[in-house]
Amino acid sequence: MLELRKIEYQSTQKKWQRRFARNHDGKVKEWSVKLSGDNVRFYVASDDKHELGFIRMSDKSKFFAPHTDAEVWHLTEAFVKPAYRHNGVLREMIVQAVRDLDVKMIRIATECFNCYQDYYASLGFTYSYPVHNGDMTWAFIASFEAVARMQNAEAGLPSFAVPVAATLRRAGPAASVGDCCAA
Repeated sequence: MLELRKIEYQSTQKKWQRRFARNHDGKVKEWSVKLSGDNVRFYVASDDKHELGFIRMSDKSKFFAPHTDAEVWHLTEAFVKPAYRHNGVLREMIVQAVRDLDVKMIRIATECFNCYQDYYASLGFTYSYPVHNGDMTWAFIASFEAVARMQNAEAGLPSFAVPVAATLRRAGPAASVGDCCAA
């Protein structure tokens, strides 16, 4: 059984952030104290014997406050160690984060999101729009779509719904929310 355990110590957060950066070929923020502030949470995924990966989340509650009183956490990074990839670890990490940690949205490289739209839709992320000049995409869980649409309309942002396909194109991302179209 996979367990997500909150990481409190900055040294441990930094270690996982560096592992992610070493294994990611996209744009990755260098470690800074800002990555571990009050509005950021880190969790390590582990089984009975091993640490398998980590997720980093940021608080977007203030951004969506005009439209909801709910906590809104944003999954910004996810990483699975190479030895544990292709075993559903990333899927389970995301499922638990949505179910137990108030994650309502993910931020992902647009190229990667486009490659794995069906995968993310199968996890409930059915509404999305590009941000950061189209380089990144914010994808939202279905139950949060109305709030995201209200925020977008207020801000004048474009949006589109991600079609949920009957079958997945691929089994899912190889390693992380950031790794694009890896086999």
